[in-house]
Parts: sequence; C-alpha cells; structure tokens
Amino acid sequence: MSGANVKPDDSRTAVAKRDPGESESGDGSIESRVAALGDGPFTEAALATHVAPLFSRSLRASPERIYLANHSLGRPLDAMDDDVRAGLAAWYATMGDAWDAWMAEMDAYRTRLARLMGAPACTCVVPKTSAGQGLRAVLNTCDSCARVVATRGEFDSLDVILREYARRGRIDLAFVEAHADGRFATGDLLDAIVERTDLVVVAEVIFNTGQRIERIDAIVERAHRVGARVLLDVYHSLGVFPVDVAAVDVDFAVGGSYKYLRGGPGACFLYLHPRHLDGSLRTLDIGWFAKREPFSYRRPDPPEFAAGGDAFLESTPAVIAWYQARAGQRLAVALDVSRVFARAATAPRRTARRARRRRQRRHRRPWGVRDRHARTGRRMARSARGARHRRRRARESAPPLPGRGDDGRRTRPGRRSARRDRALTQASASRSPRQQLPTTVLDSGCRASTGLRSGIHRSRADPDRSSGQTRATASPAAARRAGRADCARYAASR
Repeated sequence: MSGANVKPDDSRTAVAKRDPGESESGDGSIESRVAALGDGPFTEAALATHVAPLFSRSLRASPERIYLANHSLGRPLDAMDDDVRAGLAAWYATMGDAWDAWMAEMDAYRTRLARLMGAPACTCVVPKTSAGQGLRAVLNTCDSCARVVATRGEFDSLDVILREYARRGRIDLAFVEAHADGRFATGDLLDAIVERTDLVVVAEVIFNTGQRIERIDAIVERAHRVGARVLLDVYHSLGVFPVDVAAVDVDFAVGGSYKYLRGGPGACFLYLHPRHLDGSLRTLDIGWFAKREPFSYRRPDPPEFAAGGDAFLESTPAVIAWYQARAGQRLAVALDVSRVFARAATAPRRTARRARRRRQRRHRRPWGVRDRHARTGRRMARSARGARHRRRRARESAPPLPGRGDDGRRTRPGRRSARRDRALTQASASRSPRQQLPTTVLDSGCRASTGLRSGIHRSRADPDRSSGQTRATASPAAARRAGRADCARYAASR
C-alpha cells in the first residue's frame, strides 16, 4: 500500500455481495458443501456427510471424544489453516505492499459480521481484539462521570472493566441482581433505568446460566426515553440464534468469533449505530488507523479522523486474526443462523429420546451378540407358544384318562386318601358290634373328614354317588366339620 494514494473505498459503505475468501468453483468449498444440504431442515445424516468433513483435522485428533466446549472455544475448520497461510503468504510475497491484501481482508471481515448481526453497513463494524476493548471505547466517549446500569451476569471481560472504572470514580455503577434461581428479570432492568442514566450494559445471553434476556427492544426503548444509550453483548448469542442489532435499535454491540463463530481469539468487534457515525461521538481509544489518511502521515491539529466506524480504529491492527476468523464466519453465513437455531431448538427432544434408548439398552448384552440372541429368543418364544397350543389341542381331543373326568380332574381318591379309608375300615371291624360305625356314616362323614379332596371331587364329578348324609362343602374345613357332626349324631342315637 503506497501511502498518499490511499483513499477510502466507496464499496466499504455497504455490505459486500461476495466474500473475497469464497471459492469460485471449489467443489469442496464451504459454500458448496452447505448448498448440498438443501433447503429443508438439517438432518444428522446430511450434516455428517457434508459438514463434518470440514472439521476432519480436529475430528481425527480426538475420534473418541465429543467436544462440548464450543461455548468457550469453537472447533476450528480445516480451511482456517489455509486462510492463515494466505495472510502470511501476502507478507512473504509483497512485503510492505501486503497491506493492500490485509485491508481488503479487513473489509471482508467487517462485511461478514455485518451480515451475521443485521448491521445496515459494514462500516458500522469496527474490528477489535477483545469485547472489553469495545466497552472501553464506549466508556471513553464520556467526558464526565457517567451513570451506568449493568447486570451481575456480565462476562468477566466486561464486568472487571466496569468495576475498575467505578472504583476509580470514572463511572457511577448500579448493578441489577439475579433472583434466587439465578435468573434476571427484564422488569428489574426496566426499573433500574432511571433519569440521569447514561449507559445500559446488558448481555443478550447470560454466560453462566444460558438465560436469554427477553424484550431487549423494551430495554432499549426505556433507555432512549430517559436519554441513555444501550450496549448489547452478543458474544454468546451471535451464531447461535438470529441477531438483528438494527431491529432492536441498540446503540452499541460487542462480540467476537472466539466461540460459536469458530474464529479463535483476537477476532472481535464493536458495532455502532449509524446515528453515532456522523462525527459527533468521539472516543479516547484511538490510534493512527483512525486518521483520515493513515499512510500519509500528515498531522493536522486538531486531528482529522476517518469517516464512519473507521474513526474508532486504533493503532496497527492484528491482521492475521481476520484471516483466522474467515472460515468460521463463512460457515455461519452459509448455514444461515436461523436454520441452525431451528435445528438446535429440537435438540432437547432428541436428547430425551436417546436417553430413553440408553436406559433400555443398559441391561442388554453387548452389541456383538445382542441381535443374535434376540433372534434366537424370538424363535424359542414362538416354539414354546406352539408347544403349549399343541398340548392343549391334544388334551381336548384325547379320551378321558382313567380316574379323571372330562375336565381332566381326578374322580378317584389318591393314594393317601385310600390308605386312610382302609385304616378306618380295619379299625371299625376290630371293634364290637355296638362300637362299629355304620357303613353309611363311614362312607359319608368319616370319608368326608379324612379323604376331603377326593370326596369333594367325587361328589362334584358323580353327584349320584352322594348319599343322603354326604355334603358338598365349599372348603376342606367345612367338610371336616360336617363329618364330625354326623359322627356325633350317630353316637347320640346309640
């Protein structure tokens, strides 16, 4: 880049239509692979076929592990290595003229972020190396002690800056506390925004609970009504669900590519609403890249700043971070965050189904033998059912067995009952004639009391054999009582 001839490019005032990092043909490019997914909802099979190969290097490094820390450091794409090499190759090939390629990449970086967050122009996006750097730039626009309202749920990079500014007397800080369940209520935020409030700092997603703050537009409307501005932290929401900074009318937004945009550390940004790009808002966090013509090295007094968001640039930027973030941003743009969010919204139901399946498989055999044993078990069950059916048909068609009725039950006393009957008969025969029991009593009462089960079965199976004193009882105890009563009556009659 040759100093004095550098002029602002008019194309940087609007979102570019094509990313210079995109492959024009590239069958294996990010855009072509995402296009192969089709227009319908994402499926696991399609994602595994077309998108997973974009992460082959990291997947090969840990094939047995499932990476769940994308909320901290996103998984890198294979293309990131090539992108970083391209940024370095410009340095090797052209030395000082590498700034031409680097500045073009900065414009592409800003364009991709503008598309992801719904910014009206890429010049509204100012590259930063951290979200805290963006917060400091906003705080340093205040010439006096500003009253700031924030929640206790802000991430450390913002929370530590706010508390240190308050300790030094640079700001008057008021915190909104969480409820007992750890969640923040939008109503509490609205109540905290009172007259003389200058800035409201709020995260769209609370980092330690995952709570999504609702009614951001109501918070912005309330702040604007009392003359305050709103800084929205979208670090934990950008790339997860659709973010539209223009629709909610926030004044500032900070975020980065470290997490769900898979761009690694150092690739962050500050967003400014177009109403603050008319030159009326100045910050102390500036550098020589914020000058109107940074490579001309002119020093007018007062300094002449660049137009739009370029006036918030600082000193020599970390250019490789823009290349490092290229692949992840391209993937997020190509996938369309709204489709990603629709897929994620069904994740709890899919997780519940998988949990149920795991519980059902907990006590099963290992995978290698389970299917074989299941098939064998089914065959054995069918065989057992068939055998039971054949035995039942055989019993129904066969003639009654000796000593059993048509229903298969016994009609004759068993061996134990027969022995008891013989013993009673012999005892009666050995007595004197006056002591002998009549046959009718012996057959009825005594047999009913000794051969209970056989006597009941006989009276049921052959009612004609039941004599006058034989009683068909409902239970063995009743039969014994009936037998003893018959014997007592006979003895009294004698």
